[in-house]
Amino acid sequence: MSRRLSDDDVPAFGFGGDYNPEQWDESVWIEDVALMVEAGVNLVSVGIFSWALLEPSEGEYEFGWLDSVLDLLHSSGIRVDLANASASPPPWFSHRYPQSLPVTASGVRLGYGSRQAFCGSSPDYRRAAAALTTAIVERYASHPAVIMWH
Repeated sequence: MSRRLSDDDVPAFGFGGDYNPEQWDESVWIEDVALMVEAGVNLVSVGIFSWALLEPSEGEYEFGWLDSVLDLLHSSGIRVDLANASASPPPWFSHRYPQSLPVTASGVRLGYGSRQAFCGSSPDYRRAAAALTTAIVERYASHPAVIMWH
């Protein structure tokens, strides 16, 4: 599952940013990547807030869209810093494990739907995030576009 990177795999200077292709139709990705190439982008982070798409229901993973994105980026010479997607749990998680939602200092439990709306010390969150991370790593550890993990 591990691979050794050569100097050719890692840009001397990473130029790019966060890329959230899951928010757009696939036809937009092609234009996005063409514009990235034109701008000299060589590194993007992907998947940061994509848990709901990657795991639409507990234990059921949908990687097809991410396969396509990584392949498109790689074919265009753009490297990827792949996130474990745990920054924003999906609605099913928050409904099934409401005790994993954060609680304010005044004792108010927050609702789901925003960034980092989870309690990082929750055993349920940690278990679910670890399962998602494991699935992502097992699938993409050898993908040639992936040079970093986020």
